[in-house]
Amino acid sequence: MGSVGLLDRHQLATQPDTGTIATMTEQTANLVRESTGDNERQRLDDRFVPIRACDLITTLANDGQHFGLASDAFHGVADAILDVIEQETAAFERELADLYAAFNPDRDTQSPDRKPSPQDCADLTRCLAYLLEKTNFEHLSDVQIEAAVHAANSRGLRVRLHPERVDYLAIWVRGRGTDERDRRTLRHPVRGETRTIDIFRRIAVLARLRDDPHIIIKLFKDIPIEDVEALLPHAEIEMTLRDRALLIGGSAGTLGSTAGKVFGLLKGMAALTSLLWVVLIGAAMLTYRTFMGYRRARSNRDSQRTRHLYYQNLGNNGAALHTLTSMIAQEELKEAVLAYAFCHQSSDQSWTPRELADRVAEYFAQRFALGIDFDASDAIETLTRLNLWRDTVALRVVPCDEALRRLRNHYADRRSTDYHMSMARR
Repeated sequence: MGSVGLLDRHQLATQPDTGTIATMTEQTANLVRESTGDNERQRLDDRFVPIRACDLITTLANDGQHFGLASDAFHGVADAILDVIEQETAAFERELADLYAAFNPDRDTQSPDRKPSPQDCADLTRCLAYLLEKTNFEHLSDVQIEAAVHAANSRGLRVRLHPERVDYLAIWVRGRGTDERDRRTLRHPVRGETRTIDIFRRIAVLARLRDDPHIIIKLFKDIPIEDVEALLPHAEIEMTLRDRALLIGGSAGTLGSTAGKVFGLLKGMAALTSLLWVVLIGAAMLTYRTFMGYRRARSNRDSQRTRHLYYQNLGNNGAALHTLTSMIAQEELKEAVLAYAFCHQSSDQSWTPRELADRVAEYFAQRFALGIDFDASDAIETLTRLNLWRDTVALRVVPCDEALRRLRNHYADRRSTDYHMSMARR
């Protein structure tokens, strides 16, 4: 979708009062609601910035006059920010991989003599929670998981949870949206009909099963909210009473019909005992067919779930860990360049974090027709760590040439390589 148009520079540069902020937020929400196409799937309660970092930097540079920035200078600052952020995330990934090695079910190296302690497990789960929080995932509560299971039950499936099978379970989601899927209905049993369903763009599942030393990490994409139950390692799909009645009733009817005909023949052929064996074998086969039909129907339920999830899987264990740490660099870079550009624009005024978040949200609504809930506090913290503030309280950044000098010194001195791990262990 093309640009809706940039905000008036004077309007953005004017410090609004509380009423203006509320009006601006409502206008932003209206702009998002009025957008069309795939972009409607973004929600204002989503901290994820749904634009690639390189595309966002190019757009901000092209709008440099809007922010009072020279395009080349801004590109230089963005590249220098990326260098520092990638230095931080690379160090974090190395330490996280070392911590996860003892719990990785896919490891092909020999384990050390010392077994991981409960404290090691607690440290790892704390670091994983920090990792997902930094990549703008949201943690699903037990109530939300139960709601997903209820949604599955309402679709004709019976889902039974076995909490005694797991020691640890956490589900994190990022990006709520909608998608269209074909479903068979009574009106259209063969062709099916298209339905719009709510989905999570990304889901991360962390689990440790009872009596298993490993911690499982799985990453999925575009999972319907009503199918979240399929990701739970302690969930089983069971047949409903209707399914059982259809299977047992159909087989019982076949068995009764066959038995009636056979006993009719037996009245005139009582001497043929061999026919009795035929009857017994036939009855046994029908019983076996009923039992196997029940098991086959249950298997079909599980295979439907498996086939669906096979194509949505983005990575497991070590691969998922690498993907998530890569996301940190992308998310932090996007937040940092947005905060730098907008705070560079406000060099002659003071802003609050809430005002910064509202300005960025309004810019996205008008520039990309997307709704985001910009994480201003995280962006401000990143610029603080990189020492890019001229006035921290007023949210004014240093000019591009000074920012570039500070960032290069920061990178050369490796000042924040242990930042993520130190924060994760708090």
